[in-house]
Amino acid sequence: MPGILTSVSCAICGSSNGHPVYDGHIRAGRFGTLTKETYHVIRCASCGVDRLDPFPVDSHAYETGAYRKLVDGSSEISDYYLNHDQEIAGRLKLIGTAKLREKVVMDVGGGAGAFLDAVKGLAGRTIGIEPQFNFGAALKEKGHQHYSYASELASAAPGSVDVAVSFQVIEHVAEPKAFLADIARCLSRGGRLHLTTPNRDDILMLVGPDAYRQFFYRIAHAWYFDIASLRRTAESAGLTVIQMSTPHNYDLSNFVVWLRDQRPSGLGEVSDLSGPADAAFRAQVVATGHGDAIYAVLEPA
Repeated sequence: MPGILTSVSCAICGSSNGHPVYDGHIRAGRFGTLTKETYHVIRCASCGVDRLDPFPVDSHAYETGAYRKLVDGSSEISDYYLNHDQEIAGRLKLIGTAKLREKVVMDVGGGAGAFLDAVKGLAGRTIGIEPQFNFGAALKEKGHQHYSYASELASAAPGSVDVAVSFQVIEHVAEPKAFLADIARCLSRGGRLHLTTPNRDDILMLVGPDAYRQFFYRIAHAWYFDIASLRRTAESAGLTVIQMSTPHNYDLSNFVVWLRDQRPSGLGEVSDLSGPADAAFRAQVVATGHGDAIYAVLEPA
């Protein structure tokens, strides 16, 4: 586990005024285990962002693979593909491939390059931002340009990226505002960032059991956003919000199993809840802003 630090002020807005919205044990790994220690989730009274207290801050853990092991259970390249290749089709559907042809595409926090591998023949140039040493080597071996941090590219070639993506990354970083500001400096005029992060207002946080809150809050996630707080964070980093929505990736079956058994089931465990009932459930969750993720399209102000 990375080193931990009790933060007394918000890394986004600097406010020291906040109040706890959760106290207790949280998810320790990928699935199934809880921390022995008690953690707090603090909501900033100024910007509205929730932060884990104490939370991981050791940047060396991002580089060595210790943090990836905490998140995924392994820092091996083969395990990264096993865990994340299945996500690529949904991500391409979300942003649309037409936006990528002949563009300079940058994936921030994209691991060993599952997304970039999928778009390499479509994009004009691909850039992977990834601090983990062995993942960076894998990116370069496959012909992607590599930087450990977006700040490096922002200094070397500001305004050079047409399309940036960052999937489920901002919740892991030590300083979300700086993270977004560095990406903004990389973007060309009219360039856009497509970003996703877990939605702290998802449907199970609204109506689910206490066990879901223990599952949702996890030692690997330092920050928790809703639409309003993500908007404020993006705008404070010099980005304009073009679009925000809350896609939902889990089915009615998973929702019912959480209510009944207080555990995750993945998709399709209760087969009788598929079809029209599931489609109506997902549509309602998305329409009311309670999907499990936030999807934001942002461009430099």
